[in-house]
Amino acid sequence: MQYTLKKSLGQHFLKDENMCKKITDVIQLALHENKLHHLLEVGPGAGAITKYLLQIPNINCKVVELDEEKINYLEATYSNIQSKIIHQNFLE
Repeated sequence: MQYTLKKSLGQHFLKDENMCKKITDVIQLALHENKLHHLLEVGPGAGAITKYLLQIPNINCKVVELDEEKINYLEATYSNIQSKIIHQNFLE
């Protein structure tokens, strides 16, 4: 399944896997150090970071996505994400 980059929605996707892993490692450390158990990702796009966030143990991770095409892509690509997607505009 493919998706389209929509600049009208301000979409810019991170593609560097090493950077995604580094970002996720920092997030995981911050969650652990602050004893946090909930995480909200706004605009997961194609899930470059999301796929790693979903692997963090003992964290309730939710994602907010406006773009129906990206939601369909995420659901088709990551089977464990369906109950974690909030389909709405975070800014409203």
